[in-house]
Amino acid sequence: MKTKKLTTILGLIFSAFIFLGAFQDTGTNGNILYVDNTGSSCNGNSPCYPTIQDAIDAAEDGDTVLVYGVPNKPYKGARNKNLDFNQLISTKGKIDITVESVNGAEDTIIDCENGGRGFIFQSGETNASVLDGFTIRNGALLNGGGIYFRYNSSPTILNCIIEKNKATGSGSTGNGGGIYCKDNSSPVIEYNAISDNSAGSRGGGIHCEYSSPQISNNTISGNKAIQGAGISVFGATASPIISYNTISGNHFEDSAVLSNGGGIWCGSSTTTILSNKI
Repeated sequence: MKTKKLTTILGLIFSAFIFLGAFQDTGTNGNILYVDNTGSSCNGNSPCYPTIQDAIDAAEDGDTVLVYGVPNKPYKGARNKNLDFNQLISTKGKIDITVESVNGAEDTIIDCENGGRGFIFQSGETNASVLDGFTIRNGALLNGGGIYFRYNSSPTILNCIIEKNKATGSGSTGNGGGIYCKDNSSPVIEYNAISDNSAGSRGGGIHCEYSSPQISNNTISGNKAIQGAGISVFGATASPIISYNTISGNHFEDSAVLSNGGGIWCGSSTTTILSNKI
C-alpha cells in the first residue's frame, strides 16, 4: 500500500514538472547565435561567429544574436558595419531577429571609421526586430550616419549609445547624423543616448521624414545641424511621438539663413511632443 501511494505521489510531481515546463518562458522563440572578437571564443558557446553580419546572415526568423564585447577592441571592418538584418532577403525571405550585446553598450562598440554606418533597416522589419545595447560611432554617409530606416521598416532600438556620427550631405541630403527615418518607417527608439552627432542639413541627432517613430526616454545632447539639431521632423504624413526625453545642449548652425530649432524642429507634420525636458 505504501509503495502504491509513493508511486502515485511521484507521478503527480512528475506531471506537475511537465505542466510547468510547458509554460516556462525560455526568453527566446528561436535559436541563439554568438559573435566574439575578444579572443574568448564566445565563452565556449556555439555557433560562434567572427563578425556580426556573419551571425545575422546565419540567423532565421525569431533567432537571437548575442555579441560579446570589450571596450578596447571595437568591431570594425566591412562585416561589422552597414549591418542589415535582411541582407539575404532574396534567398531566405524576410526575418525579424534580435541582435543584443552581452556586455552592454559601453563595452560593445561598432566603430564605422568614418566610412559607412552602423545599421540599415530597409526590408519592412517590424518592432519584433530588436537592436539592443551597442555603441555606434564614427559613421559618415550623406544621410543617416549611425542608423538608417527606410521602406516601411520599423524595428526596435534600445539601450544604445549613438555618438559622433555624421550626415555629410547638404541641402536635400545631409539629414540624420545619428538616426534617419524615411519612407513611412515607424521604429521604436527608446532608452538610448544620442550625442555629439552632426548633420549638414536637418536632424543632428534624429531626422524623421514622412515617418512616425516613437522616440521616448532617450538622452539627446550635443548634436548639431542647420535645422533641428536634436530632432527634426518633416512631411505631411509624419506623425512621430516624442515623449519623456531629455534634450539638451544641441546647437543649430546660426550662420545659415534657415537655421532654427536647437532642440526640436517640426515642418509640415503632425507631431506629438509630451513631457520632455528641453
